[in-house]
Amino acid sequence: MKKTVSLKSTKEAALYFEHVLPFDAILAARSPKSSSDGTVLSATFPYEDRKIGEKVAKSLLPKLANHTEIIYKLLGFQAGMLTYAYPPKLIDQEGVDNLREVIAYFEREWGVSFSTDDFTTKSDRTRQIIAEKSYSYLSEIGFHDCPTWNTANTHESDGNQPNSFEVTISGLNLVNADSLSWDEIIEFRKDEDSWSNLRDLRLFFTENFDGKDADYVQDKLLQLLDRQERTAKRWKFETVQKSLSVALTNQSTILSSMAGLAAAVGGAPLTVAAGAALVVPMGNCALEFSKALIDSSKEKLDRPTKFLSQLKKLNR
Repeated sequence: MKKTVSLKSTKEAALYFEHVLPFDAILAARSPKSSSDGTVLSATFPYEDRKIGEKVAKSLLPKLANHTEIIYKLLGFQAGMLTYAYPPKLIDQEGVDNLREVIAYFEREWGVSFSTDDFTTKSDRTRQIIAEKSYSYLSEIGFHDCPTWNTANTHESDGNQPNSFEVTISGLNLVNADSLSWDEIIEFRKDEDSWSNLRDLRLFFTENFDGKDADYVQDKLLQLLDRQERTAKRWKFETVQKSLSVALTNQSTILSSMAGLAAAVGGAPLTVAAGAALVVPMGNCALEFSKALIDSSKEKLDRPTKFLSQLKKLNR
């Protein structure tokens, strides 16, 4: 699990995954302009002076030669969806200006004109075609079955969804990606040892805990947190208290890992631990299990595994 599709914060996703695909054109449209010295101010998108940053694109998609073209093409699909599937005024003229190169790509690709004034005459069939081609392209470039990374809370407790779960590590001091420039993130990603210290925290959710006990889990988690905090200090990265969660359905590839984790720390199946909203203290943090409703109406991609970070965990 080395790839992710970022729906909210590409910078943060870049700290935890090797291959990151930005997939949120509306945030790109709303991204702040670059400062006079070229520093990227947006935390969401590889965007410099109204163009996709070549260095950033290459760092996010290191195994793909046409990395910048890939991002443009996906944004073209999304720009079309903004035109055909979203309500008026969701994206204003300034947003169109920010996305002008992407819009031009879309217009060349599809032979249509983008207009913020005409959202009512587009057909459902056109929306369907754009969605189908978008998903087909994700498959073509190898991002069709990877998890998503999101910073917005789109999961809600729901007792009627027995096969949807959320497992959370709360009380973490995570790197504040919003405070980093893209240059800092690119340099950090070049340092394999330091980068692995952050990636390994995310990999905690994929470890096989079958046959392990709660002490083993706590020792493992605390070691990972210590490595991450030491790395943040070494790089002088600002940290902020957050939670890190994974939401999953019974189709998720990490279901067995989370089932093993629930058995190790709670002595119960995942369904029981989630139904009881089990909370297990782990040093200065805690492991939390809950049932979750993954609201696909709020997401652009329907995936069985979703990573989520948030500043404050809502009470269950």
